[in-house]
Amino acid sequence: MACVIAVVFTAPAAIENGLRQIIATVRKPLLLLHRYARVSSPLLALAGIALLWRSSGLLWEARLYTPLITTALLLLAAGLGAVALAAVLAPERPGLPQVTQAAPARSRMNLYFALPGALLLLFVAEVNGNWLRSAWLNDVTTHVQFILLVLGALLLALGLGGYWTGGRIPALKPHPFMTNPLARRWHLLALLLIVALAFALRLYELDTRIRFLIDEDAYITANFQIRSHNNLELLSPFSSVAAFPYMMPYFQSLTIGVFGRDLEGIRAASAIFGALGVLALYFLTRRLFDVPTALLAALLLATFPPHLQFSRISINEICGPLAATAGFAFLARGLVQNRRLDYAAAGVLMGFTHYFHEGSRLLYSPLLLMWLVGALFLSPVRQHLPSVLTNMRIFIKRWWKRVLLVGVGLLLIAAPVYYTLLGIERPFFARMVDNRSGLPGEYWQNVILTNSWNEHFYAHILPAFAVYFNRTDATLFYGGDTAMLLLGVLPFFFLGIGYSLGRWRSPGPLLLLLWIFCVSMGNSLLVNSFSYPRFVIVFPALMLALAVGLRYGLTLFIRRKNLALLLAAGLGLFIAAYQTHFYFNEHLPLFVRGFREHDMAPDGYDAAWRSLDFPPQTQIHMISDPAFNRIEANGLLTAYRIDLSVETRSPKQMNELYFIRMTCDADHAFFIHPGDKRTLQRIRQYFTVIGPFDSPYADVPLREQLWLYYAPLKANMRSPFGQSCGLAPD
Repeated sequence: MACVIAVVFTAPAAIENGLRQIIATVRKPLLLLHRYARVSSPLLALAGIALLWRSSGLLWEARLYTPLITTALLLLAAGLGAVALAAVLAPERPGLPQVTQAAPARSRMNLYFALPGALLLLFVAEVNGNWLRSAWLNDVTTHVQFILLVLGALLLALGLGGYWTGGRIPALKPHPFMTNPLARRWHLLALLLIVALAFALRLYELDTRIRFLIDEDAYITANFQIRSHNNLELLSPFSSVAAFPYMMPYFQSLTIGVFGRDLEGIRAASAIFGALGVLALYFLTRRLFDVPTALLAALLLATFPPHLQFSRISINEICGPLAATAGFAFLARGLVQNRRLDYAAAGVLMGFTHYFHEGSRLLYSPLLLMWLVGALFLSPVRQHLPSVLTNMRIFIKRWWKRVLLVGVGLLLIAAPVYYTLLGIERPFFARMVDNRSGLPGEYWQNVILTNSWNEHFYAHILPAFAVYFNRTDATLFYGGDTAMLLLGVLPFFFLGIGYSLGRWRSPGPLLLLLWIFCVSMGNSLLVNSFSYPRFVIVFPALMLALAVGLRYGLTLFIRRKNLALLLAAGLGLFIAAYQTHFYFNEHLPLFVRGFREHDMAPDGYDAAWRSLDFPPQTQIHMISDPAFNRIEANGLLTAYRIDLSVETRSPKQMNELYFIRMTCDADHAFFIHPGDKRTLQRIRQYFTVIGPFDSPYADVPLREQLWLYYAPLKANMRSPFGQSCGLAPD
């Protein structure tokens, strides 16, 4: 124990001495560069951007595990280092908001708000977890659960934030950029146009551009359950595969009421969450950087192809980033203004990230606390090397209550989810336990025993970082043949990273670097470390880095601020148009084609779409080899109509018993392969059919189509099928 105590107290001093020795070694060259900073900074920046531009091309073209990738990574490291040093030496830099050194406002927790809020959350948790086995709680409707959950969270935020006890809701202080009335009007107009663009791009042809389900059938089924049972437990998992609560399906049930019962209505929830995420990123960036950077970041995220993709399909990956970005925004305002209510709101909003995808649960809460502690700890830092012990004392004396406040708010909001999972005896992270998505203990044991860390780096860590510039999606959620970031934006993205490395002690760059690094390192712990759905949580940070590169990186070698700002705005508009064109005109057609080619069976989704106008209770039969996925076919039909059902079979399964068991009082529709004459002959032995009818959709290749043969009930009264059913008239 004594040894441990000695290490704890001596480690900071040792670190400080080591840093001082390193600084003494590089002091003279740095002083020389600093003396001629007006010349050295732009030259370093130009050299850095040249290296970044070259490395971007090589990274885009190179394959992993080749000598070319090594050269590209070395050029990238050199470029980032040059830009970072240029940012440190820049004599004129746009100011970045810093952590306030003002004393905290006197305020205390308001128990009249906090206690009822906590009790409401506990009540909702008990309704779902049912630890007390109270039968009367089963009658609490899903709508009431949601209202009580939101009300409890609001009261908790106000209570912890000290509302009416000296911690009133702080007014938004205008940014210096907003003091000019003309600039303010143009800024508001630009923001409205960006938000409108975000909604328009996500709602445009939402149900027709992608006419198949991308792991959406579970959400469609969950929506049907919500509509069928008004007292469904809101926080219980709706899937046996993952521990996702019914929160996202509940929102989808609301959008269905507005947009209609179809794919557009179901997917509209994702579109709204995605568009609101653009607005949240604006507010976050405005607090951490400035208004021009905020507009650039919002515009770039609004048109970012992967973000568009996941905002246009009905899965819950897009929800967590909205809550997290909003939480970061409140915390950023708290760091600058030191208002208790901002810290409380940040913790509460971050708690809601636990109501959606497991990636949000695992990342955002530790990231929030890591950033908060790092920003507060580094706040006394100036240009000289500080005393680590002094910084530690300042942090503990001044800020520990704020860290505790955020942690308590986060914990109380997240607790109902885990209370429910414990009550129903479900794992917290089902994908990690049941699906073995994470690297198992045997793997790590083997790495340690064989000392194969180099193999682990190339197999998991490098792909988790290369996904931004080199690796295509390992799943069918995004697909395509390009990396996450397009080639044209890579140099500016790396420019933003390099600039942030040079200004890492400021809260904005610190969050940006931690966000990207933690996501990549976290995904490197998974079996598949370059699956795009697991990187949705980092999309806002990627576009923030790109915006920082355009706004701040260009100022390193363009001295005229107005010219640099104008160039950044022009490049931002060009990139936005480039990304939008790429997604709708290049990526989507390739994505649709790749999705169809991956499924060995013909396009059953096309057949399901063609069945939507059938008479009520029509029985649909899809016959192909291999047979189409029945669950997915029924899932698509359920999104529109519940009276239609599909049976999928291979031609070998079309035996006499199958025909005998067919429903007698309904029309029958047969979708078969154009060349399957044997199945067609068997059908005509029982039915009088009309057809064939091919697909009306021009984008469905003939080889992927199933031809329709329709058997109306009235036309089959005297057919062998009608006679077996006793339908023939007397």
